[in-house]
Amino acid sequence: MKAQPVPDSVLSYWNIQNIYLRDPDYALQLLDSAEAHNLPNLPLFKINRLRSMCYHVKGEYLLTEKYVRRQLEDDSIRSVPVRKLRTLTMLVNALSSQNKYEECIRYCKETIKLARELGRINSEGEMLFTMGNVYAGMNRLEESLDMYREGIDLLKNSDDVRDLAVLSTAYGELMTTLMWNKKVLEAIEIGKERERLVEHMSQMPGPPDGYIDQQYGYLYSKMAYALQLVERSEEAMHYYRQFQTTDFAHQSFTQGEIIPFLLQAGRYQEALKLNKADYEIFCSEYEKDTVNYNYYVILDRFAQAYHGLKDYKRANAYLSRAFVLNDAIYTKEKESRAQEFATVFMLNEKDLQLAQMHLVAQRRNFQMIILCIVLVLACAFLGIVVYHLQIIRRRNLVAAKQIDELVLQRDDLRRACERAMTFSSIGSSSSSNTNPKDSQKDSDDPQMNSFLRMEYRVMEERLFLQPKFGRDDLLRLCNVSKNDLPRILRQYARINNVSDYLNHLRVEYAVRLMHEKPNLSMDGIGKEAGFNSRSTFYRAFFKEFGMTPAQYLKAHSVQEG
Repeated sequence: MKAQPVPDSVLSYWNIQNIYLRDPDYALQLLDSAEAHNLPNLPLFKINRLRSMCYHVKGEYLLTEKYVRRQLEDDSIRSVPVRKLRTLTMLVNALSSQNKYEECIRYCKETIKLARELGRINSEGEMLFTMGNVYAGMNRLEESLDMYREGIDLLKNSDDVRDLAVLSTAYGELMTTLMWNKKVLEAIEIGKERERLVEHMSQMPGPPDGYIDQQYGYLYSKMAYALQLVERSEEAMHYYRQFQTTDFAHQSFTQGEIIPFLLQAGRYQEALKLNKADYEIFCSEYEKDTVNYNYYVILDRFAQAYHGLKDYKRANAYLSRAFVLNDAIYTKEKESRAQEFATVFMLNEKDLQLAQMHLVAQRRNFQMIILCIVLVLACAFLGIVVYHLQIIRRRNLVAAKQIDELVLQRDDLRRACERAMTFSSIGSSSSSNTNPKDSQKDSDDPQMNSFLRMEYRVMEERLFLQPKFGRDDLLRLCNVSKNDLPRILRQYARINNVSDYLNHLRVEYAVRLMHEKPNLSMDGIGKEAGFNSRSTFYRAFFKEFGMTPAQYLKAHSVQEG
């Protein structure tokens, strides 16, 4: 937590690539920091590529495979064929290192197909040689040799020095495979083909400094050993002398390549001298870490050399140390494998946690989206409601104004009826003062006159407020038969029955009460207007005017305001 932050300049692809070979653990720390910083110049697929390279150097091939597969899941890899080819090649190497032969062959074929589509014959040849090695590891020698021959035929006529470099390496691997299967003479023939290839490459532009000398060094040491195995000593010495002419033979890290030949040729003192030099280099390089196969090879060569010199005590001592070391290596590999599985498990747990966090974040985002949609819909619904309320409010204002005008018109009509009735009564007592036209007009429609007189009496005396006032009372006032009353109500009041007619008068009276007694409650107005209950009052008012008493009163108050 208190560590100093790593500068972004250090967290670059090229800087980490330059250090991963000599210090893969530090490179992995830098990659963790780079991923935490989420740097734009170092995307995740490049981080995973460098991680897989670091774990390959550490020999942790299960983790190598894990991060290579992560690369293949990235669209930046799958959508770019060249990147995909390179990544598939890394996956093949990781699977081959774990002896996952069947899966390795399957990915080899996929890589070969992609390499052919891209015209990359060096990648295609490399995969064919890898399949050759895999088949050899499965003890399927004939299939192994077929793959090698197909790869050789593909690359041997190329003019690209890079293709020929892949071929040269394949020749060396094929020689080892053949000698391991006791086909030494065939290995010698392959060695001669490689010699002609390296000579051809030496005349071409392109190989880096020291490359040709290195290829000759590996070739001469293997040829000397192979020829010595079949007791062709003169030819073996020729290649030994050729080996000595190379710079490769005098470099501290590579001079020991000739030791197998020296041991096979019985030149034990020379072998001991070179092996001791290798031992010193090993001690300086690995310090106290002696549990590895390099040290096992050194001990085994000491045992062979001392055995050849008939120093059996030392030979047995080194051989015993080699056996103990072999067991230690096996134990270490098991522990390393277990630790690697533990690391993979932890990484899988971390991935699972990240996936769960991602799922929670997705769920939260989904919930936020749903909430936003609900809020938008709610706002839209609220807007629609407000809009409709405004329409209803405007409509109520208009309706309230129309109700007031209607009540005023009916009042005017009743006052006119009152005057007519007064005039008619005066005319009947004194015919000299009667206007003939008015008398004629009054007698034009006797049923209408009867209805108007009836309604005047009902309104004037407020008979509609009496609880027991009903049809029989109206018949007496109107002086018509019970069969004619419904027709008269429909014709002059536009109402179908007596009950609705009385409610019509009560509602109209309630409107007057609202103006005359503004402080009276709705229940009070309804009761005073002759209604038995609030619901009956509201139902009759709505049937008459299309709005509730409260809406009318509110609209009327807004109108006055």
